Amino acid sequence: MDRIIRNFYIGDEEDSRNIELLKEHNIKCIVNCTRSIPNYYPGIFWYFNLPLNDPDPLIENYFGAILDQLILMQDFPTLIHCKVGKSRSVTTLIYFLSKFLDLPWEYVLNKIKEVRSIAEPHNIFKNILNKNCRCS
Repeated sequence: MDRIIRNFYIGDEEDSRNIELLKEHNIKCIVNCTRSIPNYYPGIFWYFNLPLNDPDPLIENYFGAILDQLILMQDFPTLIHCKVGKSRSVTTLIYFLSKFLDLPWEYVLNKIKEVRSIAEPHNIFKNILNKNCRCS
């Protein structure tokens, strides 16, 4: 699990089920960007589910909800995860930060890579970000 900015962390499936790690980082909210990984602790954390495959062109359908939910979650330590913490979760945070902070999505990706070197959205996600976010 890597802290990207303020209260937002990106992680993988292992992070999402490691209760000690979640408590260590004082995580309160979890964004699950998968169809296949369960919400392991629904009574403990506030979950927001994005039932996505990797890649999944339907991610565009969730952009409004992503903005709404992450604005609500921004004041709480939040883990955004997918299977590996490389594509779906990264795309979700890129979209939010690009829109919320009015930054080019490529700039946001490069900043994320400084902390999480494996971050690399699938090309389909990159094309969607090109259409929906500010570009460099």
